[in-house]
Amino acid sequence: MYFLRKMRKKMDGLSEQVKAPTADGVFAGGGDMGALMRSMDWSKTRLGPVENWPQSLRTAVSICLASHFPMLIWWGPELVKLYNDAYRPMLGATKHPMAMGQPGRECWPEIWDIIGPMLEGVLREGKATWSENQLLLLERNGYPEECYFTFSYSPIRDESGGIGGVFTAVTETTQQVLSERRMDTLRELATSTYDGQTAEDACQIAARVLEKNTADIPFALLYLLDSDGKQARLVGVSGFVDGALISPPQINLSTLDEQDEVWPLAQAVHTGQAAFVTKVAGLFGPEHLPALPNYEDAIDRVPTRQSALALPIIRPGQKEPYGLFIAGISPILQLNEHYQGFFTLVASQVASAVANVRAYQEARAQANALAELDRAKTIFFSNVSHEFRTPLTLLLGPIEDALADTDHVLQARQRERLEIVRRNALRLLKLVNILLDFSRIEVGRAQAVYEPTDLAALTTDLASIFRSAIERAGLRFEVDCPPLPEVVYVDREMWEKIVLNLLSNAFKFTFAGQITVALRSTGDQVQLEVADTGTGIPAEELPLIFQRFHRVHNTHARTHEGTGIGLSLVQELVRLHGGTVQVESALGQGTTLTVSIPPGTSHLPADRLRAARKLQSIGSDTAYYIEEAQRLLLESETNASATKVQATHQSQRSAPLRPASDPAVSAQSRSDNEASSSTASQSVQTGAIHPAPTAEHILLADDNADMREYLERLLSEHWSVEAVSNGMEALEAAHTRLPDLVLSDVMMPEMDGFQLLQALRSDPRTATIPIILLSARAGEESSVEGLQAGADDYLVKPFSARELLARVSTHLELARIRREIASRAREHADRLQRLANASLIITATPMLDERLRRITGEAREIIGAHQAITSMNTDENWTQAITVVSFSEKYARWHDYSQLPPDSNAHALILNATKPIRLTQAELEMHPAWQYLSKGAGKLPPMRGWLAAPLTGHDGQQLGILQLSDKYEGEFTEEDETILLQLAQLASATIENARLYQNAQDAIHLRDELFSIVSHDLKNPVATIKGFAQLLKRILNRMNLPDKAQQAQIVDGLSRIDLTATRMTTLINELLDIAHLQIGKPLNLDQRETDLIRLAHQAVISYQQTTQRHRFHIEIGEPELVGWWDTVRLERVLGNLLSNAVKYSPEGGIITVKVTKEGDQWAVLSVEDQGVGIPTDDLPHIFDRFHRAANVAGQIKGSGLGLASAHQIIKQHGGTITVASQQGKGATFTVRLPLNPPEEDANA
Repeated sequence: MYFLRKMRKKMDGLSEQVKAPTADGVFAGGGDMGALMRSMDWSKTRLGPVENWPQSLRTAVSICLASHFPMLIWWGPELVKLYNDAYRPMLGATKHPMAMGQPGRECWPEIWDIIGPMLEGVLREGKATWSENQLLLLERNGYPEECYFTFSYSPIRDESGGIGGVFTAVTETTQQVLSERRMDTLRELATSTYDGQTAEDACQIAARVLEKNTADIPFALLYLLDSDGKQARLVGVSGFVDGALISPPQINLSTLDEQDEVWPLAQAVHTGQAAFVTKVAGLFGPEHLPALPNYEDAIDRVPTRQSALALPIIRPGQKEPYGLFIAGISPILQLNEHYQGFFTLVASQVASAVANVRAYQEARAQANALAELDRAKTIFFSNVSHEFRTPLTLLLGPIEDALADTDHVLQARQRERLEIVRRNALRLLKLVNILLDFSRIEVGRAQAVYEPTDLAALTTDLASIFRSAIERAGLRFEVDCPPLPEVVYVDREMWEKIVLNLLSNAFKFTFAGQITVALRSTGDQVQLEVADTGTGIPAEELPLIFQRFHRVHNTHARTHEGTGIGLSLVQELVRLHGGTVQVESALGQGTTLTVSIPPGTSHLPADRLRAARKLQSIGSDTAYYIEEAQRLLLESETNASATKVQATHQSQRSAPLRPASDPAVSAQSRSDNEASSSTASQSVQTGAIHPAPTAEHILLADDNADMREYLERLLSEHWSVEAVSNGMEALEAAHTRLPDLVLSDVMMPEMDGFQLLQALRSDPRTATIPIILLSARAGEESSVEGLQAGADDYLVKPFSARELLARVSTHLELARIRREIASRAREHADRLQRLANASLIITATPMLDERLRRITGEAREIIGAHQAITSMNTDENWTQAITVVSFSEKYARWHDYSQLPPDSNAHALILNATKPIRLTQAELEMHPAWQYLSKGAGKLPPMRGWLAAPLTGHDGQQLGILQLSDKYEGEFTEEDETILLQLAQLASATIENARLYQNAQDAIHLRDELFSIVSHDLKNPVATIKGFAQLLKRILNRMNLPDKAQQAQIVDGLSRIDLTATRMTTLINELLDIAHLQIGKPLNLDQRETDLIRLAHQAVISYQQTTQRHRFHIEIGEPELVGWWDTVRLERVLGNLLSNAVKYSPEGGIITVKVTKEGDQWAVLSVEDQGVGIPTDDLPHIFDRFHRAANVAGQIKGSGLGLASAHQIIKQHGGTITVASQQGKGATFTVRLPLNPPEEDANA
């Protein structure tokens, strides 16, 4: 008895510890909502008095009120709402304060069909949900309002382990969703309306685009004004059919009539401002208005809110509008500044489209004038040969003199520069000659001089010019030009151009095999064939190959340079000789060009035979062709060498896409830069632009070797530069090492600049790299094309070094700023997300030490610091503080650090902080705690900057402190402090909750120990009582008392004592079994061969002897059913099931026991009654300890242990026990037991 009194006293003490605090304590702090909760009489609400609230609800409310993030709690079966200050604005003007303590269905009836099933699903299944940008049509301001929210529903476990309520963290995203939807409309307007050919087309396209967004613009009318602005003509309709009452086709703006009163177009035209129209439904009738999709019910509730805006279609700075835009206003959206701004942007976008179309029409009107100018240009070119060639002669002459001067030898660097000038002057000469030839041919001034010529010798001489370059390129070169049987009349200069152009083309597109030149006489024709084994020409390109300016795209060539008129010129020159040109080609196999001209003179103009030249010769291009072949060969060799070096560098890199800003990359870039700069001359003069040398990496792509060398030398003075010769190499280089900027020519072989741009933009790894395109194509159209394709800038040749450096420097700086902004945005979003998830992560475990570890780790990772320490006191004894740490690899040697050394001064300074502390390193060294921290060097982790927040309980008691040090980047910020304070508040609540949980667990453990001890102590006296009762019965049965009735009465009484003792023993054994299972010990089953049928018969007979009020019926499917089971415990299971059937069945009720065999594996026993049945809500808990069905609790006596014990016994046998029941129709319990003998370790 002494032991029982001691245990009762300890249990009472535990009860005092978990006693619920007062309402003021539960709602402490919490701002306005906390004050509102404290002022409410909760006993009149569904939740009842605060003192009766479960601890889980009080803890959840404390967390909710302390948070600055919008949160609310739905509690109980009716989902009663409790929320904090941050959630309050979401209730609008009509829901608060009635929503506090109100069931969710009553607060949000208009959306309960959406959120109700979600909440009830969490209550029922205990699984959290997440909804992003969920549309909810709220009536929180007196009208249906289109709203969007991102929220999560998380279960709140109560003390029984069940789901007591739902925790919600919510953010309203209405403005974000609306902005994205409207931005999509504006973006599509911007792209689609460019397809219009007229202003009417543009407006009709705009109307079709607007019809896709009836959520923002239910209907729209687009009117264009005539030239004098007095008539408005309908050209675009969205939302209803054209010609309806609401959309008159013509409106007279010169007079104010009824139409003008309906749509105030004149007002919008004259003021240039939007005009507001109300009660549109009343003016036209609701049947003329289109319905919003999916919102017809909401519109029916507010029919008078249909309104519209009339806006002028006008560009900024424009005096007179192009037309007018009438836009319907959504009845479920408020016409705020953002909404009205959207309408203004739509009108502005339509105005831009109309302006662009009219500009296009004006451009078409200029086409005839441009054609006339083109004809004038042709005549001009044909007349200016002297003017073109004179400056070229004055360029080439002095340059060649300087290069050949042996008395004044140039320095290597100056010679290199003059060589570049000479090569490009020769190239310019060739281009001028081609243009002059074409101009002369077009105007009929090409004057050929046909002379008898040894065509074989001339062709052989011309072909020999290319032999050195071709053979140096590793190609075979065959010239087969035998003497012809007769003399051929040709213009020698024209024939030279024909042969050189054909050979130049063959060399440009041939990389392996051979080039062949053959000349043959076929009787009536002389044929020149130039054949190669090069890349070939696609079949679809062959019909176009001789068209002027046509170029075959995406073909492999030594260079992408060229005018596209070489073969066209060849064709024109051959026609002047009365001949033809034919082409045969197979892609990947090579090309053969055949020139056929007739011999003799009959086909030639007689006046041009041996005639004197009236036009001065424009000279031979032989020098340029030689220079070009040698340059292309040198570029091929240089590119091959560069590719080998690049491959070597690539194999040495550890990461395929290492950012250029990486320190290792930066160091390598500087090293490469210094190596290349050591052989370079001084920087080109660039005026005031002198960017500081940086480690930023530029990828340069240009197929012209001279331009590539010039740009590389210019840029490498300031940045790391990698130069490649085409777009494909540039793409591979970008994937190997991520550049900070790409500078690319537009016209390149393999892959041109636009294709490179598209490839880089389509790859997420390179999509944000700034790209500058270089092109010789001048004009606004070219720049617009480049920018629309996604380039950041478009630079037209020729450009100055100063301009190039300025643009490169600007875009590098802009890219750096964009990266910083994007990084900050991602970091901020990540922090918010992790903060929202932190509560779920931290509360996922009930153990205090694990919660402290998770709190510490989450704080360090969310804020981004190398070290985090959480200290929690024990009974306000800071010298025994529990310390949990989280360190990055930087502090790996401190991972075993577990407790601050005891020092009262240091603990007073550090651990007794009552408000957040944020110090820079300089401020920390001035703090009083620094003296202690600096003395602890070697014992304490070093600190670099300090951020700390106290852990405070709901009653103001200090629980501990959460502190961070050594931020990854920079100093701790005010935002870091706010986040840490939020985490500290969350940590405080979870620490208190964990302590309460631990106290409850201790109480349960003590209770279970008490059950075990008491059960053992009761077993002995019960056994004694049972033994003596049985002994007395045997003695009395042997005695022959004279009063037989009295003897029978005594025997019956002893039988009842024996039966009661047996039941008491059964109850004690059940308590012992459950106590064993509760502490994790399995039952010690005594399994032996047992006949289940015999066992069932004995149990039924035993109960028939004790009750005459019920009828028993037993159904047997087998003569015997033997298995390996614990006989005693199965008797107990059968006794419990029969006892339940007797207790819950009415008098005269039939109790049926069935024993059958299921296959060869299972024995099945069922007990069926016709009693009161079990309510549906109780069925999931019927086998829980101490659970009693709600319809019989308090009416029929019972311990609530019988079915729990039966469930555990059957489960440990490897079987199952189930129940099927309907209230008022009885219950059937079914036991399935395995027939196989037990494993050897079955009782282990």
